[in-house]
Amino acid sequence: MLADPSSFVVVASYRDKYGPLGKIAVITGKVLEKRLHLNAWVMSCRAFSRRIEHHCLKYLFEKFSADEIVFDFQTTPRNGPLQDFFVELLASPPQPGLTISRTSFFAKLPPLFHNVEEKENG
Repeated sequence: MLADPSSFVVVASYRDKYGPLGKIAVITGKVLEKRLHLNAWVMSCRAFSRRIEHHCLKYLFEKFSADEIVFDFQTTPRNGPLQDFFVELLASPPQPGLTISRTSFFAKLPPLFHNVEEKENG
């Protein structure tokens, strides 16, 4: 997959005042012009509700100058926190192939208080 120059992998780590949680999210996808197609987004349930999910999407929109993010989404019994997150952003239940525009995401983005550091291949 990574031999394709349009593919990417983003790994997020997190630490708070109590110490590191380690690697808490992995996102894979492809960049096709100004649109990102995510085929996997795995995030620790301990990381959800800390607005790290918001940071992940904000990072993707900014890093790739994307206008839209398309998700290869399937409802499962284990992705309830992600479903809730999408309902918050979309005001409706998520469907396969859901798309979030940069404009709508940033219009609903709550205040974020974390510091984000980018480490290439680290």
